[in-house]
Amino acid sequence: FNTVAVRSWAVASAVAPGSPCILALAPSGSDTFDARGNIGIDSSCAIYINSSDSSALDKKGGSGTIKASYIGVVGGCQGSGGSGCAPPAVVSDLSSGQLLATGIAPFTDPLSSVPTPTPASGCKNPNPPGGAYTAGTYCTGISISGSGPYTFASGLYTLVGGLNVSGSPTLTGTGVTFYLTGTPPGYSDYSGVTMNGSATVTFSAPTDSSKGGIPGVLFFQDRRVPITGAGSTFGGNSAQVYTGALYFPTTQIIYKGTPSLSSISTIMIGWTLEFRGDATISNYTLLPGGGGPITGATLVE
Repeated sequence: FNTVAVRSWAVASAVAPGSPCILALAPSGSDTFDARGNIGIDSSCAIYINSSDSSALDKKGGSGTIKASYIGVVGGCQGSGGSGCAPPAVVSDLSSGQLLATGIAPFTDPLSSVPTPTPASGCKNPNPPGGAYTAGTYCTGISISGSGPYTFASGLYTLVGGLNVSGSPTLTGTGVTFYLTGTPPGYSDYSGVTMNGSATVTFSAPTDSSKGGIPGVLFFQDRRVPITGAGSTFGGNSAQVYTGALYFPTTQIIYKGTPSLSSISTIMIGWTLEFRGDATISNYTLLPGGGGPITGATLVE
């Protein structure tokens, strides 16, 4: 698989923070990290949850586990069934099996300094001949269904109307960034990502900006989209492989099914995060060191 260059970063806190790669940014509200069903998260880097609610992390059901090198929650954890939030249901520090850390200091968005992309002028054909997409602005988004191959050339794809995939197509794209936005001021035409069905997807983020994409970032949601904006769903099977940051700073990410993040370099940042079904995330690590969007330390507020 392709690797993506992104510098490492740290969060200053009263506790040892670890190196985070799964972050829920909402500062308040319950279930901002919502794990339901037979979830298996086995992360070699840290999980951070910014909500101050006593149920910021909610693990529903007695089956499945959440494991990480460090789990830090500004608020607290609620668990139902079995051992709830206690080991082995929720485990921080894989070597010692200690509980997650609650009451940590609030933290900031690690990608907040990455500049908002500038969309290309004009509108591209959302149904190009042969399913061969090229970088540019898609004023009504991209919708793909049925079967057949679809290719995405390297570069920046600005989508007003989202990326919607169903059926059993095959999508490939190396060095791509998808910028999801809408029309100000209300962004009522904003739509996120919907990956369903049995699609085969292999997407990787750029390693540099030479073709217009954002190094290390695969999906970039416009920060101006209100928190009431549509969420994004990554669901399907292990034939869906995403390399690069999934960045949705004001909207929800839903991860369901078995899309592959098992040995891929990925960072997941959402306003809230929801994990459903029998999804398993293993060896979930920070992107390799090098020049990329995360450029330094992120300090607590």
